[in-house]
Amino acid sequence: MFGEIKLKSLEIKKGTAFRLISLLESAIDSQGQTVDAAQISSVGNVPVNVPGDYPMMFYFIDPHSKMRVEGMTVIKITE
Repeated sequence: MFGEIKLKSLEIKKGTAFRLISLLESAIDSQGQTVDAAQISSVGNVPVNVPGDYPMMFYFIDPHSKMRVEGMTVIKITE
């Protein structure tokens, strides 16, 4: 079994605040155990006042396999 991160995409209006953790549907390690949100990191920048599509990567290090488990999603900022 491999670790996995499931993410949601998001579309918001310009200037709307949001929490990155709200994009996380689930994260499991290679043993099928739920990964605590505090163990998940994100990479990316979302300027909420500039319309466009912004990729965000989330990842954690699987405590059993020691491999990095990644997931990618897109945040769309509209006018």
